[in-house]
Amino acid sequence: MLLLTLAALALLPCFTATHRSTSYLTFIPPSSVARPGPPKRRSAAAEGGVMLSDAAGGAQPGDCEDCADVAMRYFEAWNRREMDVAADQFAEDGIYEDLVYPDAFRDRDSFKRHLERVRDRVPPSVQFVVDGISRGDEQFTGVAWHVEIQGRSFPNTRGASFYRCKRCQDGRLRLVYGRDLVEPASKPGDTSLFILSLVSRLFGRFPSLLDMPAAKLPNYLKDIEQREREKSGKSEQQQPAAVGTGVRPVSFESSTSGPLGWLKSGGALWLGYGLYVYFLLVGTQAPGLPAWATPVSEFESLLKQSLDFWFITPILKGVTGLELLPAPMVHPVTLGVFNFFNAWSFCHAALMFSDPKSEGKFDRFVVWVGTMFLTNFFFLPYMALRAGTPLPSPLSNLAEAIEEGDPKSPMSGAVEALTKPWVGYVGFVVGVIALGWVFLAYPDGGFGPPGERWGYLLNQLQTNRIEFAFGVDLVLYSIFQNVLIGEESNRLQQLARQHSRPDVERRVESLKWLRFIPMFGEAAWVALRPQEQDTLPPGQGGRSRRQTGSVS
Repeated sequence: MLLLTLAALALLPCFTATHRSTSYLTFIPPSSVARPGPPKRRSAAAEGGVMLSDAAGGAQPGDCEDCADVAMRYFEAWNRREMDVAADQFAEDGIYEDLVYPDAFRDRDSFKRHLERVRDRVPPSVQFVVDGISRGDEQFTGVAWHVEIQGRSFPNTRGASFYRCKRCQDGRLRLVYGRDLVEPASKPGDTSLFILSLVSRLFGRFPSLLDMPAAKLPNYLKDIEQREREKSGKSEQQQPAAVGTGVRPVSFESSTSGPLGWLKSGGALWLGYGLYVYFLLVGTQAPGLPAWATPVSEFESLLKQSLDFWFITPILKGVTGLELLPAPMVHPVTLGVFNFFNAWSFCHAALMFSDPKSEGKFDRFVVWVGTMFLTNFFFLPYMALRAGTPLPSPLSNLAEAIEEGDPKSPMSGAVEALTKPWVGYVGFVVGVIALGWVFLAYPDGGFGPPGERWGYLLNQLQTNRIEFAFGVDLVLYSIFQNVLIGEESNRLQQLARQHSRPDVERRVESLKWLRFIPMFGEAAWVALRPQEQDTLPPGQGGRSRRQTGSVS
């Protein structure tokens, strides 16, 4: 893929040159590198790249004749950590798309804040080294680069960038679009060809899948071109073909259908739900007995666990002697696992009722209650129903929604309460108690020390269908937690950027890593995340419509 990318970058100016008759790709030779004193070691720059701070003839302010000069000035400022200068290479409405991030930086201010975060977190010893750059075109350039740390190159640090420039009102040539492609750490090789072949044959066998709706991918280059045409008063039919190329201009059209469209619209999740129900309820392949052959004693055990919901009954009986309900003895490992997933499902409420993608699709309160009792028998369909749904537009209506409110349902007060930080704190505490219960409860009850209980848990996962289902739920909950928190954090950051709240944006950024910690990360995110109204400018508050609206 890297070779194809570099080849495309090398050929790109041949298809896009409209201002010059000649485009060419410059590979930086070793002789262009000037280093004072005897070198202590040969870095990758000395092997054929150029360390930008040492490059002879670097682009200076005012001498940008083509897009490559602007790109070089950006890289040089980045290496010096002069982020104001780096951001100044972009137009005010410039868009920067780093494919490591799920969303683009849609203006110079948001991109500048990103660069400031980079400056604060990445030491100056990390430097970009340009291996080659295409020159001779005022509109487009491509750059092949790698990263060095203290003059040494490291694996998986190569990349390529594509830039588009335009003359701004002050006469300066600036970047209006940038896209970074970074070398992947995982290199599947021929496995990717096998998967592509398999998927292609699948859609060849079932062509109707191509007609399913799919999420639309952003096409920033097309948006920029449309915006510039509107400014210049030219219609799309009046646009000339690329000068001197003899070919049609490159099209960046996005499609709402395609081989992966049905996956994004929830098809894969519905398929997974069918497999989940089959293997855990009907099939005989999974450990333990299927539902139709499960003995009554297993269901009695589940009823006993339900009576010990969140350990309230046994704790009250042990501390005060008060017994609200009969508290039958349940193995501490089984009871601890049961309540651990109850606490995790409880935390889901804060994400579900704050999720605009599921608003109005179904009764979320009923789905959440079902999730509390039957986990992914309800939660997996929830994820499938919301998949492929775009965020409501425009997000800028948040202030009006907060001012108006929308108390449609008698349950709206409960729904709002379930989006508050206390849900995360309660879930976290119950999760800690559940883990402690698994290994430490009833030390004199004959259940053995922690090591023996761990062995009991592993044995149950391999022999008991219900405990095996909890193991599957652990995997699925971890994946869904990552998706929901990732989408919510991106949405909150976008709202914070719209309302000029960099403090809220930084707060969200500092918490996003929590999504990778199963259960406790979700509980901590719910407890510490900003609320939607926190993204508004100071002085605007109230309650969010999504938090006070219908439970549907």
